[in-house]
Amino acid sequence: EAIQKLIESRNGIYCAPLRLLAWEISETLSNFGVPCNLLTGQEKQLQHDAKHLACTIEMADLNNQYDVAVIDEV
Repeated sequence: EAIQKLIESRNGIYCAPLRLLAWEISETLSNFGVPCNLLTGQEKQLQHDAKHLACTIEMADLNNQYDVAVIDEV
């Protein structure tokens, strides 16, 4: 349900404890036609039109405002 809300939002962030989870959500959003940036300690995939971010928790940009924020395993 949380991922569906993220897909439907104008902008959002998904924070994962593992880079594989961040990658998986980035791919899921992209498959639904939602451009999504991926940012982990090892990977950086940026799209100029993306308003969503999937990242590992330490890479989260806490200075931005998001319509939806999903924090996995909080």
